[in-house]
Amino acid sequence: TTNIAGTVYSTSCLYETYPAPTVTVSADKENVMTGTPITLTATTQYVQSIVWKQSFDGTSWQDIGTTNVVTKTLSTTGTMYFKAVVTGMEGVQKESSVLTAFVGNVPSASILAPSSGSTFNYSEPIDFVGTVSEDTTRYWWDFDGEHTVRAGTGGLTPSVIYKNGGTHHVTLNVENVFGTGSVYVDITTATSIRKSATSGVDKRELSK
Repeated sequence: TTNIAGTVYSTSCLYETYPAPTVTVSADKENVMTGTPITLTATTQYVQSIVWKQSFDGTSWQDIGTTNVVTKTLSTTGTMYFKAVVTGMEGVQKESSVLTAFVGNVPSASILAPSSGSTFNYSEPIDFVGTVSEDTTRYWWDFDGEHTVRAGTGGLTPSVIYKNGGTHHVTLNVENVFGTGSVYVDITTATSIRKSATSGVDKRELSK
């Protein structure tokens, strides 16, 4: 710039630039029981704002928080998706990788037959019928007392022969990533009465 006296002045402007925003995310657990919280953490640089988002299908997203650390209680079973969207110092946006968490419950089981309190002749087969919930990954029976399981039977419809009389505590146990559950019946083996354990029960193949 030159003034009327012919003096030349120079002017300069300083522009501050910022690197692109960065974001990495993590969760404190991958498997979450319904009704319990999951904590999501974002580590960021060169960021002026952050929005956490959640999705039930990985496609449609809803906002759930605007801080680097967010705690969310989950009540819907299935796979949940999470990500963070950050805005940099110059307005540039960046999305994090997507986190997944599986939400579920401890599995359940039922013993359909025999009913608790039933009495049978010892040394004769007793037919059991059990069911387990679909989220079960492993199940097993615990037959209290001296017994044998008849060859060719097992799964959720085992047939058992007790070699002694008395009361027997029979448990069907189930397990998945969230823990174990069980259900039981108490039956009696004696030297007289013999009942059908599956009387009135549709004994179709129930094994998983």
